[in-house]
Amino acid sequence: MFLSIIISVYNIETFISQCISSILSQNFEDYEVVVIDDGSTDRSPEVCRNFAIDNPLIKYFRKDNGGASSARNFGLQKANGDYVIFMDGDDFLVGTSFFTELHAKAGDLPDFIMYGCWVYNHRTGISKVSHSNYGLSQAGGLFKEQIITTLVEQHNFPGAAWLFCIKKEFLQKKLISFKEGIKAEDLDWIFSVFQHSERMSFLDSPFYMYRKNREGSVTGTFDRKSIDGLLYFIKKWAPLVTTNAGMGKMAFIINYHYIILVLFAGKLTKKDIGVLNSHRYILTFSLTRQLYFISQFIRILGLRNSNMLFHRLLSYVRSK
Repeated sequence: MFLSIIISVYNIETFISQCISSILSQNFEDYEVVVIDDGSTDRSPEVCRNFAIDNPLIKYFRKDNGGASSARNFGLQKANGDYVIFMDGDDFLVGTSFFTELHAKAGDLPDFIMYGCWVYNHRTGISKVSHSNYGLSQAGGLFKEQIITTLVEQHNFPGAAWLFCIKKEFLQKKLISFKEGIKAEDLDWIFSVFQHSERMSFLDSPFYMYRKNREGSVTGTFDRKSIDGLLYFIKKWAPLVTTNAGMGKMAFIINYHYIILVLFAGKLTKKDIGVLNSHRYILTFSLTRQLYFISQFIRILGLRNSNMLFHRLLSYVRSK
């Protein structure tokens, strides 16, 4: 079997039908849909079971709630495809030729195929292309460093696992899985993928529709798990990336998330500040002029003061 589409589902009864239907509308048949219900308490299980009853391509599994990472890891164990795609159950695919084009790209047996995406703003109803036109259709002739540099400098470096069609054997051999119990787990997974990949392929067209600003979405909140996830990501990858020439440009991605954590997180603890201070050197890797000035601001004012000042500004703006 060529492809397994692993869908993590948690309380999305309103959206899961569109997700599964967009998969079934593809003009390609050598695939399976692995639906992992992560302990939903709404009608999501009923909707998913009905799809599975009507279509043998769909396999439905239910597990205790453990978060998206847990659901994805579980789904990978159940998948039979040579390649896998991870989807969030409130997103959907665009068009009907996606799997056909992936299959054509997979002929060279890349470790992964990266494709483009749209972002659908659930509040405004407006869709726009987020990632596309990578200009790396001949990536097989480029070194990893060249590919990473192109993605970073074009602001096309991926931030979500659902931008990848990835070889299952590659994930298993390299022991790459999603870190459970945190948010920002996609960043850690993506960095691991790039660290170990030797053959990469790209589709310029956007096929995935990401639903943004949905009420109740776990990605829409910056809580303790978000802080812990970014701290884990920075602590693990900052020293590795800054000492690896082939991955050096990825330091700019870490810089961006370091700034996000300092400015937008709730009150940072003494332990949080300690971790950030030990990796303060990442503030020297700024991709844009704007990020450079913010990085300098944080370096001069200090982490805790920057965090407190920005929250006061946010409170003032919200009060107006």
